[in-house]
Amino acid sequence: MRYKIAILAAVTTFLNATIKYNIENNNSVTVVNQKIGIENLPKEFEGFTILQVTDLHSKSLGESQEGLTELINELKFDIIAITGDMQNRQDNDYEKFIALLKGINNKEEIFYTPGNHGPMVYKDEVSFNSFTKRNINNYKGKEVISNNSNRNKDNLSNNNDIGERELTEAGIKMKELGVKFLDNVYSIKKGKEILWVSELIYSDEFNELAKGKYNENDIKLALTHYPMNKRGYEGDIGKFLGRYDLVLAGHYHGGQWRIPYVGGIFIPDLNQSGWFPSKERISGLTKWGGFKQYVSRGIGAGGAVEILRFRFFNKPEINLIKLVKKTNL
Repeated sequence: MRYKIAILAAVTTFLNATIKYNIENNNSVTVVNQKIGIENLPKEFEGFTILQVTDLHSKSLGESQEGLTELINELKFDIIAITGDMQNRQDNDYEKFIALLKGINNKEEIFYTPGNHGPMVYKDEVSFNSFTKRNINNYKGKEVISNNSNRNKDNLSNNNDIGERELTEAGIKMKELGVKFLDNVYSIKKGKEILWVSELIYSDEFNELAKGKYNENDIKLALTHYPMNKRGYEGDIGKFLGRYDLVLAGHYHGGQWRIPYVGGIFIPDLNQSGWFPSKERISGLTKWGGFKQYVSRGIGAGGAVEILRFRFFNKPEINLIKLVKKTNL
């Protein structure tokens, strides 16, 4: 009897500790620092720092998101890259994302690409259901129309003025806060050197959007919500991916539920969902061929069932990515 009581007490203690740990874990955010070596990086962009924020999923981190904004405002960075899913598709609550944007002090250069949950910035934007009907690895590009943001500066230029689309309510608020939507390509200039920021474009459309200003020696940074896999790189669009020096992505949440010392349990993917994916695939830096991709675990949690929308042994993160001239990184 005492043996059974001891076992029950041990199990109860373990479960209580696990629950407490994961509750605390879900409500704090860590900063992951990553240096990434870029071949032929101009000295003007040595140390150029990107803050990647992704997959908030309408998560609340204190009043007006101060639990996150206070952390961000302590950091030094050149641009912010937001790679999608900042709200939950089910509740359409983008105000927590807007509160986050309002609380960030350094809003000079914020770039945004949506995910499958949004918020979407244009009323004619493709829905997730439509998106999943096509095979992304055979995607040849999409129509890209300017939001006509008119934010041309000495160091940053919007290189597309094709026309204007109707913004959603969320899009209007984001634009008012200075967010740049990546249906344009943008150039960040330091001296004579240029770093381009765009969506991940699977076609020759980039050069058209850059209006002939792109040089093969320029640095190209792409933002996408959906990570590319090796199958995609080896497919028809591999030649376009290889043109980017670095791609930033999110979506996988690092597996969302993780087993200590094992890794993520499951990831959803348009082409290759799977159980117990490799660590390299679901978070951090991946390299194959001439293609580098960095995948953030993000902040929040998704899922169709609300009670299961939490992270298990998987601390939320934002990512501070520093570009350095390639050595062995």
